[in-house]
Amino acid sequence: MKRNLSLLAAAAFALLSITASAQCDLNPVIAPGQLILCPGATDTLSVAGNFDSYQWFKNNQPIEGATGPFYIVEQYRDAASFFKVSVTKNGCADTSKRVLVDGYVFALPYVITTGEIGIYNPLKDVRFQCPGDSVIMTMGDPYNVNIQWYNAGKPIPGATGKTFQVTQKGSYTVCGSPAVCPSYTDCQNIPMNYAFDKVEPLITESNDTLFASAAKTYRWYYNGRQIPGATKNYIVPDRNGAYTVAIKTTHDCTGMSPVYNYNGADALIAVAPNPVMNTLHVRVKKAGVAYIAIADLYGNRYKLIPYRNDNELINVSDLRMGTYVVQVLNSKQQVIGSTKIFKQ
Repeated sequence: MKRNLSLLAAAAFALLSITASAQCDLNPVIAPGQLILCPGATDTLSVAGNFDSYQWFKNNQPIEGATGPFYIVEQYRDAASFFKVSVTKNGCADTSKRVLVDGYVFALPYVITTGEIGIYNPLKDVRFQCPGDSVIMTMGDPYNVNIQWYNAGKPIPGATGKTFQVTQKGSYTVCGSPAVCPSYTDCQNIPMNYAFDKVEPLITESNDTLFASAAKTYRWYYNGRQIPGATKNYIVPDRNGAYTVAIKTTHDCTGMSPVYNYNGADALIAVAPNPVMNTLHVRVKKAGVAYIAIADLYGNRYKLIPYRNDNELINVSDLRMGTYVVQVLNSKQQVIGSTKIFKQ
């Protein structure tokens, strides 16, 4: 019995001796101690010193095949994970403190627009601006470096700043990088579409009538002063002088035409509009007029109307399309003046 107790005591002492030897202070240290990876980036964890064996762990689970002095980590795979390494040397074993591998996460790129708002057309996905509008686009933080602005997918030469001023029609996008991760680039790929209205009002003259180019609203001026009630796309001048027209487009852009110097006020008959579709305005500048007639080019009369005032309104909606002659007649129905019109 005493002999058996002696053997057990000897075995226990030997086990204690082996255990004490296996728990040596090897002090493995992982470098870097904290790692934050950029999107898509890789880096290396390493342990200093020469050891007989290595085993790397991720979140306390051994990594298969990770048995060397370093381990390559990837942002997409390893971010928000803890790593440690166990090493042995000369029969001793030790494990490092764990280190955190994290990763940067950035918001999607966005653009801030300031300046004139313009009018957005949702059907065309276009924002219409007026000539001279100031539209400033700014790429939002944290995208502050490696910036490139594009129009229709093509790089805009020199457009590499955080802000870009829109001065012409285009479909704009932008790419950039965060300063902390300059090798990572992301783009605002939803195009920002802009168009600029043409505001170039012009006055043309036809058969004693002045017409303005197409617009939403009109205001006519004579020698710089607004003409009361003159808000149509045409005007029949009653005197010679300088005429202009101010217009507003469908996108609320405004403009003033160049001066049109009118010198035809001495004409006997003024008609408007010409061409005409429904109602014809007739103004006669001669005494002794009793009737107004509308005839075709062969002399066939379609209308004969008593002349009542110097701004007669005649319904021509029933006439067929074509060229007609407006005649002014005296009390004996003799023609004393005429001019041509075109019925639309």
